[in-house]
Amino acid sequence: MKNCFTLLLALCFVVSVSQAQERYTEEVYTDAQVKVTSDVQFATNATIFPLLFDPNVSEFVPEDLFMDVYEPDPSVDTLTDRPMVLVVHGGDALPRIINNACYGDKTDSVTVTTARKLARMGYVAVAPNYRLGWNPLATNGDDFLDGLVDASVRIQQDLRAAARYLRKDIAEDGNTFGIDTDRFTIWGTASSAGTYSGFTAYINEVEELQTPTFFVTDEDGNVRLTFDEDQAGNIEGTVVGMLPNGDTTNYINTPGYSSALQIAALGSGIALDPGVVDPDEPAMIMFGNPNSPVTQFPEGPIQLPTTGQVVAFAQLSQGLIKEAVEVGVNDAWIATDFTDAISVAVAADTNFGAVEGWLPLYGDPDNEYPWVHWDTVNCSASATTFDVLPAMDTEYAISQIDTMAAYFGVRACVTFGLNCPSLNTTSIRDNLLADNVVTMAPNPTNGSLLLSTNRGQRMETVDIFNINGQLVQHHEVGSATFEKANMGLASGFYSVVVRLREGVSVKKLVITE
Repeated sequence: MKNCFTLLLALCFVVSVSQAQERYTEEVYTDAQVKVTSDVQFATNATIFPLLFDPNVSEFVPEDLFMDVYEPDPSVDTLTDRPMVLVVHGGDALPRIINNACYGDKTDSVTVTTARKLARMGYVAVAPNYRLGWNPLATNGDDFLDGLVDASVRIQQDLRAAARYLRKDIAEDGNTFGIDTDRFTIWGTASSAGTYSGFTAYINEVEELQTPTFFVTDEDGNVRLTFDEDQAGNIEGTVVGMLPNGDTTNYINTPGYSSALQIAALGSGIALDPGVVDPDEPAMIMFGNPNSPVTQFPEGPIQLPTTGQVVAFAQLSQGLIKEAVEVGVNDAWIATDFTDAISVAVAADTNFGAVEGWLPLYGDPDNEYPWVHWDTVNCSASATTFDVLPAMDTEYAISQIDTMAAYFGVRACVTFGLNCPSLNTTSIRDNLLADNVVTMAPNPTNGSLLLSTNRGQRMETVDIFNINGQLVQHHEVGSATFEKANMGLASGFYSVVVRLREGVSVKKLVITE
């Protein structure tokens, strides 16, 4: 197993259930075996972006929308019924740099890294662009909320159009990319992508946009809904939207096909209201940084960036994933005894273990998305404010994406009924030894370490993993004790995995200066 779970201060279980690489849960192809088809046009729709930022434009204008498709090359993969993952880029519905960051397009580093990872695991990953544009610097709370909802509606219309396009291709155009029409996932990478993806997966009835949260007061003092189906088109995007002045806001793309999804994997997604998840909707995975205040509370305020005024109280990622579990969309996963190292480690965590589908990914407290990264060569510090993502580290971020993909993979096996033999093996929980079988001292330590077994059992190996899930030391032992005067480790937190014939013992180790 290449990557171990990056769970700070939690056990890191490193027990392989199978030596063979397994499709859908692990990488089975190399990056060279991934075929990328760029700029596949899937829709044309009306964008507001020039209208907002160009004084010479007075109406919505048509914009062609494109997707990049990542798949195992047909020369090495003959399957034609592969699960599809729609990988949605972030960026707060604004272009790169304008949004004060180096992401906001289907070619973002985090989007490409995620898509390539999934393709190497045997999935077809599709990265679409969508219509951008709204004014996050509005000084009026109602104007801000109005623009936020409008942008969300347009984006989810485009994402649904992408799903319908793929299903039309499967049914009418020879299934160009070898996709199974009944195995669709949406994956929101970060920075609003989780929210837009959640909107796409769970806002399926107009009544869900007609609660008090969605009412605003316009400049004339009239109270109205932020979502007007006549003006914006319907949620699905299969009805024309038109403003009172005759300006078209939504075009119909690929009607007659379903945009249904079976799994939603959300990077710290939120919802403006609770109660959006229904029992018959997609299973949910929520990725989040437990050190971030946004993850620590079930709800919190949405504030104007300009004044700090509270616009609404939103259901944050913790509240959303708990709602998903409560209504039962993750029941099939709850009923499964997952044996992979990541799932077992999460299940052992006192804060996250009781909420199936909630994957903690630790990082800087001010960085809500520690898996996001970008190429600083092509996006210089002078072009963006890098303190948007404090302590951004590309190597660490990629290791987080590996963890996310592995956690998703075993759950996709269950939801999609995939052939994943590792799910049928004996639970590795049965191989974990009692805590007193192996003792460790001193802990914390400034470098020395002594491990011993309680009854003279022979230790076979000792492995040391850092919090990035990287194997930093491997020791062949062959005795009942293991002792080193200086481990040569930098200060920090580590997981010590001791293998015996009888099973495995996992210890937490703290190295001090």
